[in-house]
Amino acid sequence: MTWSRGPTAKNRPSPRRRGKTTQPESSVGRPQPVKGSDPAHHGLPVHEVVLLLETDAARGLGQEEVARRRRQFGANELPRSQGGSIARKLGRQFNNPLVHVLLAAAAVTLFLGEFLDAGVILAVVLVNTLIGFIQQLRAEAALDALHSLIRTHAAVMRGG
Repeated sequence: MTWSRGPTAKNRPSPRRRGKTTQPESSVGRPQPVKGSDPAHHGLPVHEVVLLLETDAARGLGQEEVARRRRQFGANELPRSQGGSIARKLGRQFNNPLVHVLLAAAAVTLFLGEFLDAGVILAVVLVNTLIGFIQQLRAEAALDALHSLIRTHAAVMRGG
């Protein structure tokens, strides 16, 4: 894209072209999303978001439309982590290619009668598993703390 040397805004590319989030307007006057793309609504002008979401900026959605959209899309909530038991979280630490290689190496060294080497390898696997488990617990705790900071209430218009 070439830029001309004029001070006017018409010489600059429009933000709409840069993002490539919409195609030309259809016959009913609504911008259509580009196939295979997720429109970044936060980056679009308000009037385009209103058209894309098929709503009315002055009146909002009616109760029937809200109920229909909740049935179609579900509640407007962030998903919570599934969690799981402590044993399951600890077991997931063993589902790692490096751990599998180390366990195979420990089995081979045990088969060869090198008990000290096998013990060292198993100790490395145990330390790796414990460190990963502790990091996972801390990360989940941090995510839960961040989740509690999220604003969960919004003012909306319903039916005018």
